[in-house]
Amino acid sequence: MSRGALLCYRSSATRLTQTWYNYLQALAFIHTLGIAHRDTEKSHFLVQYHPESLITMGVPLTRPRVYLNDFEYAIDFVDPAATTDLGPAEGYLRQLAPEVYLGKQYDPFKADVWQFGYSFSNFVSTIPAIDEILDNIISPDAAVRPTAAEARDQLALVVHSMLPTALLICPVVFERGQWQTVEAWAKSIYGS
Repeated sequence: MSRGALLCYRSSATRLTQTWYNYLQALAFIHTLGIAHRDTEKSHFLVQYHPESLITMGVPLTRPRVYLNDFEYAIDFVDPAATTDLGPAEGYLRQLAPEVYLGKQYDPFKADVWQFGYSFSNFVSTIPAIDEILDNIISPDAAVRPTAAEARDQLALVVHSMLPTALLICPVVFERGQWQTVEAWAKSIYGS
């Protein structure tokens, strides 16, 4: 079996949605403490283990634990209800929410949500209701964009309304100008 096939068969939409839920839970938690991470690219979330639900085609009983890491650019706001920030952190090179570049005050918590969503913008669960949530968190309009807690709750609502076996499907990825299955994408990168 090729590395691409292994990648595809390990990562079902079940596991990805559970992991995204935990990512959003971590963000929602620090946001309730008044902390804006300001660097929520997916590489700053550590996952306890890599799910393999498509190998067994079984509904998982546990979720992988997710840890948020690298608080290098984080800011602790004393009053979370009155938070605004101005501009990107000095020396920061990753993609940021559109409002950060306007030179005006913005909600750093919603900017965290946008950056998190943007780092996953090349993945599609193939479930329209879940993909709509992922699209909303990268809305260029911060007023429309949900908070981490709102996105987490929306995701939970959609997932809980489905049969668990309905999520035992392969997601797809957008790379090199076209949508592909994860298996085809990995094969194009790693070969057969």
